Amino acid sequence: MDLAATSNTGDLLERLRAAEMKPPIEQNMLDGWETVRQLGSGSHGRCYLMRRPDGSLIVHKRVPVSHMRPADQEVAEREVNILAAFSHPYIIRYHKAFVRQGQLCIAMEHAIGGDLSAHLQELRAAGKRPSVEQALDWFVQLVLALHYVHGYKVLHRDVALKNVFLGSEGTVKLGDFGVARVLESTQVRGSLACA
Repeated sequence: MDLAATSNTGDLLERLRAAEMKPPIEQNMLDGWETVRQLGSGSHGRCYLMRRPDGSLIVHKRVPVSHMRPADQEVAEREVNILAAFSHPYIIRYHKAFVRQGQLCIAMEHAIGGDLSAHLQELRAAGKRPSVEQALDWFVQLVLALHYVHGYKVLHRDVALKNVFLGSEGTVKLGDFGVARVLESTQVRGSLACA
């Protein structure tokens, strides 16, 4: 293992310890949150755009896990908490995950531009395409995000345009990984991408 990977692992472990010390989100912490609209749904659950009391927007993904054994629910929650410990400009930031009322609830960063697949379809419908420079910028950003994730020995396993989201100022952010792999290991099929 190289020194950089060892350093990354140490940083991740420190952030995970800090996350474990935080109290779990209780329903009253969601008081004052307003549902703006549903962003998407799939066989794994639904995503909602939420407005917090401070006016900021966040995505709230709700994945039914009541069919899973408690031990499998804990594994799914742990997987998402590992993702929450990631901190990279080209990765969707997961804020918190918790299991409540038979659902795995994940609060994460809202990518204002939606997913790259829908954006490219809109461009194509308008007879346009991204410039070569823009496409290369996006490619480099995704490679940097994957390099960061691989430094923690984590695999995304579903890098697709629907899982790449547009942030501000033309940046892209890799998202929607981890949860589907855990759920598929419990015989659930399908996916949900809506960060």
